[in-house]
Amino acid sequence: MSFNREINLLVVDDSEDVFEGIKAFLGDQKLINMSWAANMNDALTMLGRGQFDVIFLDHHLKDGTSLDFLRKAEKEGIETPVIVVSGQGDEMIVSQVIQSGAYEYLPKDRINLESMSRVINNTLERAHLRNDVKKAHAKMAEMSTEDELTKLHNRRYFVEALEGEFERASRYESEMALIIMDLDHFKDINDVYSHLAGDMVLSEVGRILKEHVRRNDIACRYGGEEFAVILSNVSRDNIYAAYERFREMVSEHLFEYESNQLHIMLSIGIAFSNNAESANDLLAHADQALYQAKKSGRNRTVAYKDKEEFTD
Repeated sequence: MSFNREINLLVVDDSEDVFEGIKAFLGDQKLINMSWAANMNDALTMLGRGQFDVIFLDHHLKDGTSLDFLRKAEKEGIETPVIVVSGQGDEMIVSQVIQSGAYEYLPKDRINLESMSRVINNTLERAHLRNDVKKAHAKMAEMSTEDELTKLHNRRYFVEALEGEFERASRYESEMALIIMDLDHFKDINDVYSHLAGDMVLSEVGRILKEHVRRNDIACRYGGEEFAVILSNVSRDNIYAAYERFREMVSEHLFEYESNQLHIMLSIGIAFSNNAESANDLLAHADQALYQAKKSGRNRTVAYKDKEEFTD
């Protein structure tokens, strides 16, 4: 059995003779690059510095067992697939190492070219499949929290994040802010120019918002033509000024659809956590501020102060 690509193999064994024996078995395999570590700590250091495709790991090492290695590797985020080899044929060892994350187990008295080629190929194939599954799960998780059109977080993510950030602000007695913004007369764009034009506007506003927010701010598409931003550790004056600038940026931006230049206006409502008893309160306050911005003529920023008080 041969290999169809180059493979970097790390052998971890306290006996250099074992390493040389494995090299002899695989000597004709030109695509195998082999390295040796005499103990667990050296192996972890080498894995931190280099890229290996598979590890041949002796169960008994001077500084621990393969189980110790697997635990440490997991703790350090090392995902290189491991094949455990041992002079013992104890079925209990097989069960333990597989449950601890090893891909394969191979008794030393069965090591030969055929068995090594087989377990290496099987291990690499399983590792490739596991990586594909992991990527698919990550993509699904991303899709479940990302708005497809704007590439911002979606409403589902927003609801969970708002609860978490409000609890954190309450625990540490810091202030957070919630921004709710709505595109003025957005229905007219859909009606006059088409829904494709509306999608273009939403996507572009999302892009501008993503560039405007601070690194730790949470920008979301709240629904329809509404956007939201959750901000932690804020200064009231700075936040109001920042989102008044954002409103002006959007109003001055030329949105081009086919041969048409569209001008978009925003109404923005701002609320702060020290006026709210819960995340739902904070959301209600931001909605009230947004309503006041709409009621006052649109294309403006309004901050909720206390119950019936607003500033713009």
